[in-house]
Amino acid sequence: MGKFKKMALRKQKTKIKHFNGEKHDIKYGSDLSKLLITEVKNLSDECLYVDFLKRFSEHKLLNYEILNHDDTKGDFIVCLDLSGSMRGAKEIWAKAIALSLLEIQLRDKKRFICILFDDDIREIRIFDKKPCSEEIIEFASVFFGGGTNFEKPIKKALTFNGDIVFITDGECDMHREFIMYVEEVKKGKIFTFCINTKPTVSLKRISDSVITIHQLTSRSAEELFDTII
Repeated sequence: MGKFKKMALRKQKTKIKHFNGEKHDIKYGSDLSKLLITEVKNLSDECLYVDFLKRFSEHKLLNYEILNHDDTKGDFIVCLDLSGSMRGAKEIWAKAIALSLLEIQLRDKKRFICILFDDDIREIRIFDKKPCSEEIIEFASVFFGGGTNFEKPIKKALTFNGDIVFITDGECDMHREFIMYVEEVKKGKIFTFCINTKPTVSLKRISDSVITIHQLTSRSAEELFDTII
């Protein structure tokens, strides 16, 4: 978890975040923290650098602008498969991912919701502040070991307002009516990560992004964070 958390924090610091509901625009200004990449490139050219300074003094540099910013950024929901086939390395890797995302989303002032499921929803954990070490250990220790059902956790996740991360190693078909329901009511994005399995057609249809994790390594964790953060 420590290694993954450091990686996720590094990703967060180096990326411009684009939250749901925000619009981006370009305007003239002199804010050096919001320069377009084309302006940054001008700094490496001696002639263009002089022009850069002139336009800086005139407040005519190209800055990106974030419009309609809303401090209430909604929730962040993780659906975590704890069915029997997840026991062992897959369970440890997935829980480390979930706890790393918890840290990131709380820093973004988002409520973090984790739906633990197998063939039913077993627990829903809601965090609005950083958990203590005892809570982390307790979360890391819980396991259920039943079958697999996708519809129940996804339906519950949709009752919250935010992006959903769905982590599973199972295969479970969903009814056509349920797929249509998801497409109609979902407010944010659904990121799906399948561990050592191919996603079903129905899971692909409701997801904005689907990635199969073939190896439970830091590199695959980085690919996951690149997709989400």
